[in-house]
Amino acid sequence: MKQTDREGVLAVGQIFTKQLGWLFREQSISDWGIDAHAEVADEEKPTGRLLALQIKSGKSYFKHKKKDHYVYYGEGKHLWYWQNNSLPVALVLYNPETDVTLWARIGPSNVKRHKTGRWSIKVPKGNVLNRAAKADLVRGVSDASVERKVLLALDYPLIRALQSKEAYFLIDRDTQNEDIPWTVSVFFDDIKADANVVFLLPTVATDISEFFQDKWPWLDYRFLEGHEILPGTQGVLRSRLHVWVNDLGKAYLEVEKYYESGASELLVDDPGLEGDYDEDDEEESFRRSMEKD
Repeated sequence: MKQTDREGVLAVGQIFTKQLGWLFREQSISDWGIDAHAEVADEEKPTGRLLALQIKSGKSYFKHKKKDHYVYYGEGKHLWYWQNNSLPVALVLYNPETDVTLWARIGPSNVKRHKTGRWSIKVPKGNVLNRAAKADLVRGVSDASVERKVLLALDYPLIRALQSKEAYFLIDRDTQNEDIPWTVSVFFDDIKADANVVFLLPTVATDISEFFQDKWPWLDYRFLEGHEILPGTQGVLRSRLHVWVNDLGKAYLEVEKYYESGASELLVDDPGLEGDYDEDDEEESFRRSMEKD
C-alpha cells in the first residue's frame, strides 16, 4: 500500500474510533475496493452492525470540484463488486494536505453511469466524516451474522496462507496511548527472518486475548516467551507468538473448498439385492445370532 493510501486509512480509522466511537478494522489482505470495515459500537462494545469502506487518499480526488460537491469517477468492475457486496459500502475521500475527509454511500440512486463503462458519484461538501455524521452513517448497516460471514470471507486468503505454513506473530502495542494502532508483523516459518506481512491495526482491545477475538477469531496462539518493553519507549510492549488456524478456520477452509469445487464424490459399494449380497463369515454369524434373538 502506498504511503498516501496508508495515511488515509489511518486518518479515517481515527475518525471512526475517536469521534464516532465505532470499531475500525483494516482489510488484512487487499480486496477489490474494500479497504476497511467500520462497526457500530455501543459503549465500546461491538454490535455486529458493519459498514464496508473504500478509502481514497490524495488531493487528486478533490480536483473535480463543483459548487456544492466533488465528483468521483470509478471503474465499472468496482461498482459491480460494491453493489453486489453483502455489506453496505461507503466511499471516503481524504485530503492529506487539508485534512478534509468526506464520504458518500454507494447506491443505485446516487451513481451515474457513463457510456465509456465508467461511472461517477457526487460527494457533497457537507458530508464531512466526523461525529455529526454518525446518524447518517448508521442507517442501513448490516447485522451481526452478515458481519461474521463477510469478515471470514475477507480473511480467507490469510487463513489459507497461515494454514499451509508455520506462522509467528510479533505484536507491538503502546500501553500508554490507546490511540496508536497495534503493529502486527507476520513471519512464515522463521520468526528471525524479515516479516512477510506487517499490519497496523486500530483496536479497542486491552490485551492479546481480546485482540485475537476481535481481529482473528479463527486463530489460536501461544506465547513464545514473556512480554518485553521495547528499549527507548515509555511503554511499548512486544509479544512473540506462535499462531495456527483453529477449528473455526479449518471449517471455513472446507466451506470455501466446497464453494470452489463442489462436493467431493462419495464412493460407497452398492450391495445390490439382498439375495445377491456376498457376506463374509463374520457378517453371516452376526446375522444368524440376531435371527435367534
